[in-house]
Amino acid sequence: MKKLWVLLAVVLLIGCGQPAPEVRPDVTGAPLPTTAALPPTFTRPATAVPPSTHTPRPTPTTAVTVTAIDFDKTAVELRYAIPALGLDRRLRGNISGQIIAVDETTAQTEQYNSQSNTLVELQQALADISLERVPEGCDTCVQLTFDLPLAGESGAGWLQDTRLLVSIDNFMTAALGPHFPPGTQVGLRRSISPYAPAHTLALTEDGRLWRWLATDFQIPEPADAAVAPNLPLLLNTLPLDDLGAEYSVVCDGTLPIESLFVSAEKPPIRIVCPQFALPRALLPLYLALDTLLSPTIADVSVPRPPSAFSLDALLVYDRADDTRLTIYQDGRVAAIDAADTFTSTLSGSQIISLTTSLLASGQLQLGLRSFRPTATPVATTTVEAVPPAVSRLLVRGPQGVYDGQWPGIPDLAELNALLDSLLSRREAVPAPSETAVSPTSSPTPNP
Repeated sequence: MKKLWVLLAVVLLIGCGQPAPEVRPDVTGAPLPTTAALPPTFTRPATAVPPSTHTPRPTPTTAVTVTAIDFDKTAVELRYAIPALGLDRRLRGNISGQIIAVDETTAQTEQYNSQSNTLVELQQALADISLERVPEGCDTCVQLTFDLPLAGESGAGWLQDTRLLVSIDNFMTAALGPHFPPGTQVGLRRSISPYAPAHTLALTEDGRLWRWLATDFQIPEPADAAVAPNLPLLLNTLPLDDLGAEYSVVCDGTLPIESLFVSAEKPPIRIVCPQFALPRALLPLYLALDTLLSPTIADVSVPRPPSAFSLDALLVYDRADDTRLTIYQDGRVAAIDAADTFTSTLSGSQIISLTTSLLASGQLQLGLRSFRPTATPVATTTVEAVPPAVSRLLVRGPQGVYDGQWPGIPDLAELNALLDSLLSRREAVPAPSETAVSPTSSPTPNP
C-alpha cells in the first residue's frame, strides 16, 4: 500500500491544472466574388460545326445534406456526493471540450475550456465502471451518478474504484477548491503527492472531528472533539487580520499544495512547503493538525526526505565551523558538533528576545535566498576549487521563514555565545524563572 500513491500520482487521468479560457479566432472569411467581378478572359471566335445528332445522357445528381454540429451538446455529466460531509458537486462537459463544475452547496460555478482530452478519458473510465447500490442509510458512502448521452450509457451507485475516486476528487478540488463540511471551525487539506494520497481534517461546530482520504469509498465515522481539546484555544489566539492569503516557497517540487481553514469569513490559506513557509503565529495550530492527521495516513504513506529546517523549529544556525544550533517551538534548544549533542531549554521570553533582535538586524530576508544554488566552482587541471565555508541562519518570523548567509563566522554575538556555551557543556543560560514553552500551550506573541 505504501508504494501505491507513487503510481497514483502518475496514472491520474485528470490533471489539476486549469487551462486559460479558450479564445476562438474569427473564422468568417471574405465573400466569394460575383460573376461581374471576375476578370475578363480571351475567347476564340466560334467555328462553324455541323450540328450533332447525338443526344447526351443527363448527368445524375446526388443530394448532399449538411448537418450542423451542436457543440453545446452534453458529452459527460456526473454528480459526486458524500452526504455526511455536505459534499455535493456536479460536472458537465460538452463535445466542444468545455467543462462546467458546480458546487451545489455553495452555488459556486467555474468554467474551463479546451478540456477535450479530460472528457475523452473520463468517458472511457465511466463506460467501464461498475457501481454497486448504495447501502441504505449510508451517508458516509461516496455516491456517483453519471450520464454519457453520446454512448447511451448512464449509472448511479456507490463509487469504489480507487483511481476514479482520486481523479474526481483531484479535479473537483482544482476547479472548486477544497471541501470542508458545513460548520467547520478549523481544517487542513493536503493534495495528492508521491508520499501520500490527498487527505483532509475538519473540526466542526457540533464537536465532530472528521478525517478522511481521497481514496476512501466510505468516510470513517468522526471522532469526538475531545481528542483535540487545544484546537479551539489555538484557533482563538490567531491574529486573523494579520494572516496572509498564502504562505509558499519553492523548496521541493513534489510537495503537496495545502489548504488551511481558519475562518468562514475568508478563503482557506494556501500553503506550499510549510517547513520553510509557515509564520510563527500559525505554527502551533499547524503542528496540532499535523499530529491529528498522522494516524490517518500512517498505513498509506511513505516517509518524506529529511528537511534542513524541521517543521517544529523556530531557529536553525549552521555555523561555518560545522556546528549547528536549533531552537524548537516547545523551548528545547540543541547544539550539535561532529561528535556530540548538547541540549537545554529556553523560556518563551528568551526565545522572543533572541529572535526579535535577529529579525531587527536587517541581515535576514524572506525567500530562502541562502539556500538557492550558487555558481559551480571552477575546476583546475589538478584539483577542483573549494568554496569558502559559510554560515547560514533561518528564523521563523511573523511573515514566514527569514534566512541569511555569511562567509565565515558572522558577528552574531548572542547566538554565538549560546552555541559556544552549549558545546562547552556549560549551562546554556541562567535557569529560567518561568515555565518553558510547550506544544499545547498558547502560542507566544510574534516577534
